[in-house]
Amino acid sequence: MANTAVRHRLYGIGEVLERTEDKICVRFANAGEKSFLYPDAFATHLSYEDGEMQSAVMEQLKERAEAEKAASEAREKLRLENMEAEKLKQKQLAAARKKSTAKRPRKSAAAVETKE
Repeated sequence: MANTAVRHRLYGIGEVLERTEDKICVRFANAGEKSFLYPDAFATHLSYEDGEMQSAVMEQLKERAEAEKAASEAREKLRLENMEAEKLKQKQLAAARKKSTAKRPRKSAAAVETKE
């Protein structure tokens, strides 16, 4: 990846000095060395001059977006399941309370009067 040409929308053509899993360092003739998040910068600021490399990085971005969407959907599904479980729990507690109060013997009016 080093010595590969990239284009920045503001800085123009630059040369990749180093690329790690999450960072790319590029030297531009008029702007010096700049570091960018990899592959994020290719979504907005950078593009490879080499078409195959550009296609590969765009595929990485697509795969990451799909993975993030799947994770988000899984979190939302879990949140909804937890809400439903909580609703069910509340219904069961309410039913248990109602059942326990229904089993209590009611004091008759005569019993209340004798106490007074």
